[in-house]
Amino acid sequence: MSSIKKIIIVYCILLPIMGFSQKSELSPPEASFSAVIVLDMEVSSTWYQNTLGFEILNETHNAERGFKLQNLKHGNVHIELIEIKGTMAPTTLLENEPKGSRVGGFFKFGMKVSDFDQWVSHLTDSKAEMHGEVVIDPISEKRMLIIKDPDGNRIQLFEK
Repeated sequence: MSSIKKIIIVYCILLPIMGFSQKSELSPPEASFSAVIVLDMEVSSTWYQNTLGFEILNETHNAERGFKLQNLKHGNVHIELIEIKGTMAPTTLLENEPKGSRVGGFFKFGMKVSDFDQWVSHLTDSKAEMHGEVVIDPISEKRMLIIKDPDGNRIQLFEK
């Protein structure tokens, strides 16, 4: 057998083995935080605190670079609010577009709650903007509700 044939045979045997040895199982990720760009830090921060029960962990304001940032937490959920000079509301960007048009990127984030009825009552009392009504998810058979923050960002609450 020629040396070229031997090299080809060895290559054909080692290539699949080398490929499989590089493949590894990844551990499942855990949610860390969600970042939301807001138009008015004070309005949004107050809303997330009063409506969803978040507390401010820390904040950074850098007028020179044109941004404000706040990290908030409620239980294991962390949210980073970011106000950036020059941010445009999606409604402004879409005002001349056909109904139903969307801006690419962030659409919504969800949270599970064990006391769903209390949350719905609290959100109603807080006059949170509801996006539709409470519905039952056909897959999990759990109730869910979408609300909007002051900038129109959607937050979906799922019954645990």
